[in-house]
Amino acid sequence: MADLVTMPKLGLTMETGVISAWKVSEGQEIRAGQVLAEISTEKITYDLETESEGILLKILVPEDKEAPVGAPIAVVGRPGEDISSLVVDRSAEERATTVAVASGSIKEEVPAAGPGAEQARRVAVSPAAKKLAGELGVDLARVVGTGPGGRIRLEDVSAAATQPAVAKAPAAGPAANPAAELDLRGGAAQEIPYAGMRRLVGESMAASQKVSPTVTHHVVADVQDLTQILAAANMGRAEDDRVTITSAVVKAVALALERMPRVNASLEGDVIRVWNNINVGVAVALREGLIVPVVKDANRKRLSEIAREIRDFAGRARENRLLPDEIVGGTFTVTSLGPYRSVDWFSPIINQPEAAILGVGRVKNDVVAVDGVPIVRSTMGLSLTFDHRIIDGAPAAEFLRVVLDCLAEPLSILV
Repeated sequence: MADLVTMPKLGLTMETGVISAWKVSEGQEIRAGQVLAEISTEKITYDLETESEGILLKILVPEDKEAPVGAPIAVVGRPGEDISSLVVDRSAEERATTVAVASGSIKEEVPAAGPGAEQARRVAVSPAAKKLAGELGVDLARVVGTGPGGRIRLEDVSAAATQPAVAKAPAAGPAANPAAELDLRGGAAQEIPYAGMRRLVGESMAASQKVSPTVTHHVVADVQDLTQILAAANMGRAEDDRVTITSAVVKAVALALERMPRVNASLEGDVIRVWNNINVGVAVALREGLIVPVVKDANRKRLSEIAREIRDFAGRARENRLLPDEIVGGTFTVTSLGPYRSVDWFSPIINQPEAAILGVGRVKNDVVAVDGVPIVRSTMGLSLTFDHRIIDGAPAAEFLRVVLDCLAEPLSILV
């Protein structure tokens, strides 16, 4: 009997997925455990493995199309098997939209745009997109959805937030000459599509800057003792088992969040939620963007355990093998440019809806005064960006002071 392959639920918050690529063609034989398709969500790319064996009889959702969780995307069975009862006579996009609307999970009532409208129009909008629209003050009635059936997605809301409410007519005058403009810039330019992860990261950063009034504190951390202890601890260890400065910062941040829980918070509507669990996200740079896997309960883990987890996350992130639940649930983020050895301080952008993010610069030798005597010590730049709606400057400075103390007294991190 033929089996339906459905869109998997890859995380608690996932509602839809996009078929980025089919790895098997119709009529091709497949075996259990074989990668059938590449699924993209708003956060990750995932290889979908089939549990069935047989022939891929029918692809129901083509590449680059979206389908809700649980919707049928393909049929697997025996050669020549009758699958008419499983395949309806309409396009995959229409079917995916119908399933989503029937479930009631994506339909919302939105008033028609324009004054004096006599009736409301119905549009499909995901709860995440609706929430973001409320935070950014975007009128959903003027948002053009790019999902199936005109469904409004996160990127549609982000794009609308950057546009003026009323478009102005272009000024009269001679027609522009694009070729002349290109010539003034030195001729034709390479064109890179603003799409995929690059677009998602860009729109998320733009949305964060729009919603959060931010302030950044910069400071120099004394890490002389820490670097010496880590060097001693890493002697004789394999490269993939060494404890890094980033893992030490994550541990220091987790301990500081224990002492100052108001920083371990997020603003949701009219409520500031102070989280009990301390889950520290660590930004990982990818070729066309970044992703933030989360070290859950970082305050309860040993430094060596945190280091192994971060290394594992980074390796799998670059291979698109992170699990959906590994990139959600963060309450604070650490992002480091230290390995590039070119940046001392920077102003990181908050990973919404968290209250703050800590940027880590390079470790270098500086001449500092100790008891009035100039000596050379290892230092590191730290930059704390925080949401001033949730945290004021003084508590942010106090939190940073706790992080500095932990890094200057590394035994507190190692215990």
